[in-house]
Amino acid sequence: MLFRSAARRPAVTGPVPRATAHRLDRDRERVRSARLTGRFGPAGYSSNGVRRPAGLMEALQSMTKREVILIGGIDHKSHYWNTAEVIAQVRNIIGHHEIHWTISSSPRTPGDTLQALTELCEPHKNIDFFRAENTPPGWIEKQYHENSLAWVTADSVSMVYEALSAGCQVGILPVKWKHEDNKFQRSLNYLAEKKLITFFADK
Repeated sequence: MLFRSAARRPAVTGPVPRATAHRLDRDRERVRSARLTGRFGPAGYSSNGVRRPAGLMEALQSMTKREVILIGGIDHKSHYWNTAEVIAQVRNIIGHHEIHWTISSSPRTPGDTLQALTELCEPHKNIDFFRAENTPPGWIEKQYHENSLAWVTADSVSMVYEALSAGCQVGILPVKWKHEDNKFQRSLNYLAEKKLITFFADK
């Protein structure tokens, strides 16, 4: 299966540190604010009340025509970056659906990942790969509005919120955290509990 239910993610147990509680409260407020301002509607509906797929599987079944994949990169403090795993995830995704793909790197994406993405995308006419340094101001915001579904690597939590706020369905490509119980994963777990995102599973 391409997707793993967010409900199967292990819950954070034990006392919640004050800093963690503050961040989760802030996450809840960001989600509440986005709903109130209509940037994304409740599950099953767009912000203008038009019926839309309630989940990513339904979104794919409705033959989405454009999707975007946003690749993060190295942060020595928070996670381990594995180019082979990232490329395997991207290859799995683009191999399932004959639609138009836009793939973009970030300033943190390492050179070997950039090269591997270039080699992966070149043979496909339905895939456009953009290096972050070659994209103009406002480019990423335009992609959020042109693509109904965004895949984002887990280290790029800010882009997850941006995509949600723009009304995208959002899927998460996991990374290996240096500390499993960290602020980024807690934020993602919270969004998953609210059924606002889902996690990729290569099995």
